[in-house]
Amino acid sequence: IKSDLPIIRPKNIGHAFLWLPAIQKAEEIHCIDSSFFHMVESVETKTNKLFFHNIRPVAYPASVFRKNWTICRP
Repeated sequence: IKSDLPIIRPKNIGHAFLWLPAIQKAEEIHCIDSSFFHMVESVETKTNKLFFHNIRPVAYPASVFRKNWTICRP
């Protein structure tokens, strides 16, 4: 995980789809199981550096993911 990249966090900026340009251009994407994760799964992205932070006590099978995510567990 690159630590020198700028971090952009969701804030109350209105509609979640306003984040699509940033998501599509990102060099790395980190998500938890949320609406943002499902949006990233559904759109074309520039990067293949995708990190899914599994914060729930659930083991997700690989078949749940459309893209090739690196699974990060706490």
